[in-house]
Amino acid sequence: MTRVASKRFGGWELRGTEFDNHFLGLTRKQAVRQVQKGWNGRPPMTKGDARKVVDHLLGVERWYSDCGTYKVTKQTLDADSVAGRVRHQDFNGSVQLAVRINEGRTYLRDWRDFQAIKNDLVGEEYWAFETYPAESQLHDTGNLFHLWVLPEGLAVPIGYFRGRDVSDGEDDFQRPLDLYPKD
Repeated sequence: MTRVASKRFGGWELRGTEFDNHFLGLTRKQAVRQVQKGWNGRPPMTKGDARKVVDHLLGVERWYSDCGTYKVTKQTLDADSVAGRVRHQDFNGSVQLAVRINEGRTYLRDWRDFQAIKNDLVGEEYWAFETYPAESQLHDTGNLFHLWVLPEGLAVPIGYFRGRDVSDGEDDFQRPLDLYPKD
């Protein structure tokens, strides 16, 4: 069992891949045959393309927070991936974190939680962002929030760049940093 420590959530447990989620009990070969025939709303495809889809799902990790609040799928992206989420090779190595809260029943979230998720599962010095796309490119299928984490050394070209500025409940609008007090 793979675990990652977390100051905010107690820790994270890796509980398999998206392959396990979609093809529990099947071998890779059986899954390729199923995908080849048409699967998950996709039309039938060649054996080679079906292998790429299955191999992609084998690389998508499923992480669960110890506190029971979050499930996160984590995948590393590149321009040649069947996922089709990177448009330029300069962004190869980007990571997509798909965050589901409370198994999808809750949609309200805390920005600091998402910052901690990014820090825990990718690293503190990586930049991540959310997008609100053109309606023609909208992807809204499972009450998920998507964090797009840039490869090491790349930063979002807009934002706050003059150093850290964090308040800890000093005014009426900000809550204390320690939202989840430890026992």
